[in-house]
Amino acid sequence: MSSSSFDPGAHRFMSPATGMVLEYIVHRPAGISNDNVRRKFIMAQCPGWGIGSGYLQRGLSDLWAPSSKSDNDTEATAYTVVFLHP
Repeated sequence: MSSSSFDPGAHRFMSPATGMVLEYIVHRPAGISNDNVRRKFIMAQCPGWGIGSGYLQRGLSDLWAPSSKSDNDTEATAYTVVFLHP
């Protein structure tokens, strides 16, 4: 588990009031500074019936690791993406 809540990787947060644990995975572009992490931010929620977020992480990987420039030949936009685990 990482030390910063927006570092890439798996994280856990426990509510002191309820004891509930929230697990989430962060993906973000390589080399992005901590100051810019929250500027382009997307949160993805997988279904709660057990499929997990693996299919979303594979399918949405171009959001944090764009494979090429966009159609209008400008720099592709990269995001910090957080996948919640129900």
